[in-house]
Amino acid sequence: MRSLGELLLSGVRKEFPGELSYEPRAAKFDETPEIFWTAKIQPKEMNLRITVRGTPESFRSAAGLDLQLDKFGYSFFVLSQHEQVASALSLIRQARINMK
Repeated sequence: MRSLGELLLSGVRKEFPGELSYEPRAAKFDETPEIFWTAKIQPKEMNLRITVRGTPESFRSAAGLDLQLDKFGYSFFVLSQHEQVASALSLIRQARINMK
């Protein structure tokens, strides 16, 4: 799981400056300074729960990921395999565009 998170974060940082800030109340990491994606480590399920800004219909589909409505204008998907990282990066990229 660690290598999966590192691969995802490396891809995000190639395109977007910023940093992840741990939010203890929700036990997740928020992108700062602008929160357009978050990550929650789910050790029991051996995956990462990623939220992205925007409702599911505001995204183009991403192969291998099931994007679902979350709350407060966000959507979420579960990342569990290295093969899903390219699709995850596509959704994160789209979430950043949704902010504009």
